[in-house]
Amino acid sequence: MEDFMLLVKGDGSDASPEQMQKKLESYQVWMEKWKGSGNYVGGAPFQTAGHFLVDVDTMVSDGDFLDPQETIGGYIHIMADSLDAATEIARECPLLDGCGIYVRPFLKMN
Repeated sequence: MEDFMLLVKGDGSDASPEQMQKKLESYQVWMEKWKGSGNYVGGAPFQTAGHFLVDVDTMVSDGDFLDPQETIGGYIHIMADSLDAATEIARECPLLDGCGIYVRPFLKMN
């Protein structure tokens, strides 16, 4: 199996507290399913604070990259046999309700 990173685009901040709770519960069920199969490695949401380094001399502390629709809200590390298999796992993720998900394979360095 290969490593894949699911990057969650958006942070769901437009959801009500009840909607967020329901999404979290659905995510827990999804996570446990894939953890039990050995595909789920880990994941976490990101805090909203951050810096964007444009280059070595330029840092942005606010701007579009912190917009709830543009920000990367978190990551999920999974294992899958192929990009297509990783994409199918991501298709079942309840975070797709309100957020996008980038599915990216890790580059093998050796």
